[in-house]
Formats: sequence, structure tokens, C-alpha cells
Amino acid sequence: MDDHTEIAQLPPGSTAAPVAAASSGRLTEVNVAPAAPPAAHGELDWARAALEQSADGIEVVDRLSLRLVDVNAAAAERLGRTREEMLGTPPWSYMEGSTQASYEAFFDEVIRAFPHSLSSEQRYTLPNGTLLDAEVVHTALLIRGQWLMVVATRDVTGRKQQQIRSTLLSRAFESSHDCMLIVDRESMRHVDCNDAVCRYHGMTRNDLLQVPPWTLWSDGRAREDLEREYDDAIAVSPLPRRRIAPAARSRAGTRGVMEEQQQAIRLDGRWMLVITTREVREDAIQRQVAELTRSNEELKQFAYVTSHDLFEPLRMMSSYSELLRRRYGDQLDSDAQDFIGYIAGGADRMKRLIDDLLLYSRVERSAVPAQQVRLDHVLDDAMANLANAIERSGAVVERGPLPEVTGESSGLTQVFQNLIGNAIKFTAPGTRPRVRVHASEDEANWIVSVRDNGIGIAPESFERIFVIFQRLHAQELYEGTGIGLTICKKVVERHGGRIVVDSAPGQGTTFTVYLPKTAV
Repeated sequence: MDDHTEIAQLPPGSTAAPVAAASSGRLTEVNVAPAAPPAAHGELDWARAALEQSADGIEVVDRLSLRLVDVNAAAAERLGRTREEMLGTPPWSYMEGSTQASYEAFFDEVIRAFPHSLSSEQRYTLPNGTLLDAEVVHTALLIRGQWLMVVATRDVTGRKQQQIRSTLLSRAFESSHDCMLIVDRESMRHVDCNDAVCRYHGMTRNDLLQVPPWTLWSDGRAREDLEREYDDAIAVSPLPRRRIAPAARSRAGTRGVMEEQQQAIRLDGRWMLVITTREVREDAIQRQVAELTRSNEELKQFAYVTSHDLFEPLRMMSSYSELLRRRYGDQLDSDAQDFIGYIAGGADRMKRLIDDLLLYSRVERSAVPAQQVRLDHVLDDAMANLANAIERSGAVVERGPLPEVTGESSGLTQVFQNLIGNAIKFTAPGTRPRVRVHASEDEANWIVSVRDNGIGIAPESFERIFVIFQRLHAQELYEGTGIGLTICKKVVERHGGRIVVDSAPGQGTTFTVYLPKTAV
């Protein structure tokens, strides 16, 4: 501590005890002898060590000057300042909404509570403008006739934010127009519900929680059906499982279909299912079908215009630029030759973009045909399409046995072709591409992985790579339009599955495809 403080005059046996107790945030009573011989040097060292080792922030304030006379490292770091910056400053200057008058009045209140401590919650302003919430224990000490206050602070910002988040989530749960229920998978009983469910069924919350889940909607599902559905939701967690089914007539007498989402969450070692349901009226369904039909027709018309009207000007650009090169090439300087090359290259890239856009539009939105497809044969077809690229690059493709799935072979061939083609393309110069294709399974899915030794992908780009026409690299380094992975994602999702990526720059990439064993 600084020489100008009077802590050095604490009597033996009382120096360390008040400081150590305050630093724990649990000091509730202090018995201090007002007069005694000076403390030994070792006792002061022990007190300083206890002060500095405390995980709580400790500040010591002098009543006469209302200034900080000591601060430990935890307090300084927590408030974003150095100990030297804080010593001699008014403590209320760091506290939101505090003034000298209010702080002085509170100090006197703490003195009146002596030898007991007072607890409060306080918000501090940090130098960067952010706020820190703290639990604070204030303890008065009478040292040689002079009052000091030991202030022990504990950061509770994270807890406060969690409380706010919990409150917001609770209010969102209660105010949602969707019916929301929480079911314990082990007991198959409702554990919570929101007001929308109660209004829909005309029941109180207590009565509704006594109703078994398989009887609530009266849509023909037995307990065994729900158990299988919930187990399927657990198998694909954290992804939600969705279904659409005819809805029972509601209390209001309306009838339509029920959109249901089942989200499995692991909580305290138990699986909970958050069931969100929404009734869709028949007239709303008809409007949506009409809108989708119109949208599909517009997409077909766009594809037609793209394939016919846009290709003609591109052919003209390519033809005339090549004619210009042949007829006047020897009369043009190097800059003009470059310009012609730019025109031809741009036309070629535009043609590839249109080709890929047409390919994307042909990935049908309808259900996948229910036929058995051997993925070994699908991989053979993809390898045949990539034969030239494999030969030019010297790529090595290792493969294990692959399962038979329910799906559509041409779309799955595109998935393998794009994933292996990217593995070959995105390889560092001088590196021989190596690709490994293997399969495994869990209870609900066939799992197929494509792993390479390429340049890798930064985690912050994982979502971006599946967005149409999003490229991570310049055209000069790696050619392509940025549509291949978008098609992969669309095909896999049409099969009721999902595709995920695991990678790091320079560490290669693994794409993992989950295909459900049961046809969707």
C-alpha cells in the first residue's frame, strides 16, 4: 500500500483479517481495536499478498478525502485501468449515476452499519464505453481514528446478460402466436406450454399439462408414433425435424393442416422436445399453392429466355472478337490484342454462368423419386465425368464401399462430381490432389464424407460457400462460377438430408453428407 495511507497502523491481528475477509466478498462483521501497537512488517506483507491474490476487485476509500487510497490488480483490470491511474481518484467517477453527494451519504450509511457490511449492486462505466455490472460488499474500518471503506466487487455482467436473455426468451415463448409445448422424452409428458396452446384447446395450463402428448391433437398418432418421431428428432439434433399433417378441428371450428417442428434439446442429461405447431387454413394453403405455381412458371420462362435470347449476343461477341483477331491481328498492337482477349474471355465466362444457372434451375423442387440407388455406381459415373481432370492433375481418389440409398442418381452424381472436382481444383501448386470417399452410418442416416488435402476454407466462410455465385478466390487463380456447392446443398436437401463442412486454411477440407435411411 502507499505510504500516505494509515493501514500501516493497524494493530496486530486485525490488519490481515478485515482485508482477507472483504476480498472474499463474505465479510459481514469486523471487530477492530481502535488503538494498538503498529503492525509487524510481515503482517503487512501478508495483507498485501491477500489483497492481490483475491479474484474479487478490492478498493479502499478514505472517508476524509473521499479518494481511493488502495486498489488491487483485479479491480484495476476489471475497470480497464491501471492501479496508478486509479489511486487518488474519486470512486464515484467510475460508477454510473453516482455523485459525490450520493457517495458520501452512502459511505456514512456504511459507517453506521459498522461492524456489519452492506451489499449492493452497482454498474461501472469502462473506458471503452461499455458497462460492467457488479455485486459489491462495503465494509467500514476504523483505523487509528480514521474511517476507511473496503469495497469488494464481483463481476456479474455475464449473469445479468443471461438473466435478461432468459427473460426475453420467456416473454417470446409466452407471447408467440404459434403453439409451443415442451415434452420430456423419457416420461413422454408435457413439462411446459405457452398461452397459444391453451387458447387453441380452450384449456388451462395446469389441465393441459396433464394431457398426454399423443391425445392432444387427435390426429391419429399413437404414443409409439410420437416416440419414433421424437427419436428421429433427437438423431438429427441440433437440426429441427418438420412435418405437416391434417389438423383436428380447433375450438374455433376452423380446419386446415398443421405445420409442426420438433426440436430436440439436451438439458441436464435428459432430452426435451420443443414442439412448435401452427395451423394453416385451407384458403391460405390454396393461395400458397397458386403463388408457388406462378413462381415456377416464371422460373421456367426465365430459363427459356436465358437459354435462347442471351446466348445469341454472346455468340456474336465471341465470333466477332475471333474474326477481328484473325483478320486484323497483325495490324494491332499488344494492348489491342489484350482487349480482344478480354472480350472473348468475358463472353466465355458469361456462357459458363448461364450454363450453370440453367443447371441450377433444372434441379427440380419436387419430391425425390422413391427408387434405390447404389452410391458406388453414382461415384463411378462422377469419376468418369472427371476423368480428364483426374488425369491432368494426377489426383489419387481413394474410395471405400458405399451404401444403397433412396434417391435420384443424376442429382447424387452431381454432388460427387462437384465435391471431387473442387477437391482437385482447390489444391496448392505443386501438391498432388488426394481425395478420400468413405461412408459410415448412425441410427437414422447414411453418412458419406469426401476429404481432400487442398488449400482449405476459413470457418467464417462456411456459410458463404453454399450461396449461389459466391466465390472465395479470384477468377485468375481458380476458374469457376461458384455454383457447384449450391447445387450440392440443394440436391442433398431434396433428399431430406444435409451437408456440412469441416476445414481450416492449409489443412484440407471434409464435406460430410447425411442422407436419411428412410425415404422422405
